[in-house]
Amino acid sequence: MCELINFFDVHTHLDFYKDVEISSVCEIIRNNKIKTFSASVNIESFERNLKLQKIIGKDLVSVTFGVHPSYIKNLPEKEAEAFDLLNPYYEKSEIISEVGLDFFWEKDCPKDIQIMHLLIALDNANRNHKVVVLHTKGAESEIYEILKDFPDCKPVIHWYDGPVEIYKKFLEKNYPQTFGCELKYSDSIKSLLKLTPLELILPETDNPTGEPWLGGKNNSPSLIKRIYENISEVLQKDLDEMKVLLNENCKRLLLQ
Repeated sequence: MCELINFFDVHTHLDFYKDVEISSVCEIIRNNKIKTFSASVNIESFERNLKLQKIIGKDLVSVTFGVHPSYIKNLPEKEAEAFDLLNPYYEKSEIISEVGLDFFWEKDCPKDIQIMHLLIALDNANRNHKVVVLHTKGAESEIYEILKDFPDCKPVIHWYDGPVEIYKKFLEKNYPQTFGCELKYSDSIKSLLKLTPLELILPETDNPTGEPWLGGKNNSPSLIKRIYENISEVLQKDLDEMKVLLNENCKRLLLQ
């Protein structure tokens, strides 16, 4: 199937699309052959993603389980209860996404509870040598330190927008980095991309909310085409060559 894929979107949220949008979303993914990794934010999100996967097909949609920091407040605060509830879902998921910490936007869930839930996810990723996609907003240094205790997981840093010195530490660890719609709007993100070794770059849209959140209008899966173009433009690389490199990165880091 890999040779039939035109584009990779390594981080999006298909379950966030409205019911009336699903038919169009499915058609765009199929027609453009976009290998789509649909991240979940909680159990209900995961279950809806699985239903959408059946509609579009497993060849083009991979569903990943995770609990986003903004959704932790509705889950058990005792570690044993949280583990018993969530670990079966982590076991089902070949890739864990989206998990992490948010000490910047998230005000309703205490830091210690966020950390406890992150440790449950990382424990599963570490035991099973899984890729784990991490939200790091406002907690970049904390996540860097925590990851030292989980050497067998495979971290991917999603939409990094924190201190450059911590970013460089992530790069020293060879953690892949996702880049997406923010490249059109942010000079600081462009600067981070220029620092990143080519073999660690992964493309994403984080749609359907990412682009509108930044003031854009394209929340379609087709946005991934622009992402490839933006990455190529920032790095001053030939688009066709960059497309081959990005797709090879995705296959190597996510499909093996």
